Amino acid sequence: EVLESEMRLWVVNAHLQAGPQGAPRRLRQVHEALETIRKKATKDKEAVEAQRVIICGDFNADCRGNGVETLLLEGKVQGGWHDPESGEVLTTKDKKHGFGAFVDVHAASAATAGQLPKPTLVVPLFDKRMVGPESDMTGECIESIRRMFDKFA
Repeated sequence: EVLESEMRLWVVNAHLQAGPQGAPRRLRQVHEALETIRKKATKDKEAVEAQRVIICGDFNADCRGNGVETLLLEGKVQGGWHDPESGEVLTTKDKKHGFGAFVDVHAASAATAGQLPKPTLVVPLFDKRMVGPESDMTGECIESIRRMFDKFA
């Protein structure tokens, strides 16, 4: 889908490694997804920091301040960083991205309502609301993404 600005919208729908011992792998999974987008944008001579990126899905994170959240919200996880849940070192090398700070829409929407973020729920057959019969994004999905960008961008 080409938006009015003719910039691409990247959507990473992730199902990250589960379990407390999966923290290093979760960080690598998200970092690899962001690196793929960065490389494609660079190859196409597009500014990395100007890319529109949504990362959603099942992060399998049981605590705030985890490596994935830190990478997305702060843009970097330093080598030697310890996971707050397992206590293990997540990476020996710095992991960073150049997309600017992401917004935790789930937490931001709860804060707007004066609430703490509630656990998310599995929604059966949610994919049919996102993807049409021709494997294209549905109008409902496109409109939801536009509303989200209007509110949080």
